[in-house]
Amino acid sequence: MSKKIDVRIAGQERIVTVEIEENTTAANVLEKAGCPAGYELLPATGEMSFGQDEAIYDRVQDGGKVIASLPATVGFD
Repeated sequence: MSKKIDVRIAGQERIVTVEIEENTTAANVLEKAGCPAGYELLPATGEMSFGQDEAIYDRVQDGGKVIASLPATVGFD
């Protein structure tokens, strides 16, 4: 059974609906959504980002929302 999730791409005013299966990884979702290289996938609930190779099926609900964003830089140069 598949799920459909909405991917909000940070820095762009667009939301892409992506269909995922049980073994779909965060990297697969980013690719399907057409995100530029270097983006990471985060739950819309503000939790830590998904690992690129992490299967996300069990962590999102059908109709759920995630955010694609560049990683945040923390600290000083």
